[in-house]
Amino acid sequence: MGAAGTLGLCLVDGDAKGLRSRHPLPAGRVFNNEGLLKELERGPLRRRHVHALELAIRGRGACLLQTRAFTPRQRTELRKAHAQQARLSAAPFARIFGG
Repeated sequence: MGAAGTLGLCLVDGDAKGLRSRHPLPAGRVFNNEGLLKELERGPLRRRHVHALELAIRGRGACLLQTRAFTPRQRTELRKAHAQQARLSAAPFARIFGG
């Protein structure tokens, strides 16, 4: 695995300059909110639950995506998430949780 491992492990990964403000997505792309939403739209199904959880955390509960719901509902929820993209935090989890 890469230096950060998976999305769930990025909050414990750091370097000499402190915790990183960005971490790679599993496909090797650098994290940003638009990339997270794109992964939810087009990424592999096996990762959707993890990405949906990250979206809920970064949106502080305002962006909830039901990954097992029917497609029309998921598309509606993704449209809402896109509309609230400016409110999503791109900070590392350590900073989001006050650590």
